[in-house]
Amino acid sequence: METSIYISQIFGVFFLIVGVGIIFNLVHYTTVTGALTKDPVQMYMWGIINVLVGFLIIHAHNVWVQDWTVMITLIGWISLIKGTCFLIFPDTTKKINRSILKMNGIMMLGGFITLLLGVFFSYYGFMMS
Repeated sequence: METSIYISQIFGVFFLIVGVGIIFNLVHYTTVTGALTKDPVQMYMWGIINVLVGFLIIHAHNVWVQDWTVMITLIGWISLIKGTCFLIFPDTTKKINRSILKMNGIMMLGGFITLLLGVFFSYYGFMMS
């Protein structure tokens, strides 16, 4: 459980900051996300980072239980899969990313979801420890 608390604290702070950043600087985050698909070097680097982070999370916390800690495992797997897609299927990943960016309000929704994840993980990381 100590590993879950530790990772939850890291996720909590990270998701809170990014969620607030997206909500208050929506144009900036939309621009940055759009620029990612235009630069193959950025896609490659983010692919590597996502694979590494996802693998490290899974390696330290591959826990499949029916409580809040499974969220950490899910985020690890999502990161690993996302990074793998960036590295193996860059063209498909570009198309998906661009089509998502064309949807009105999707970045703002992502900001609120990220903020909620930050609240969730902060609660379990700091209040339940």
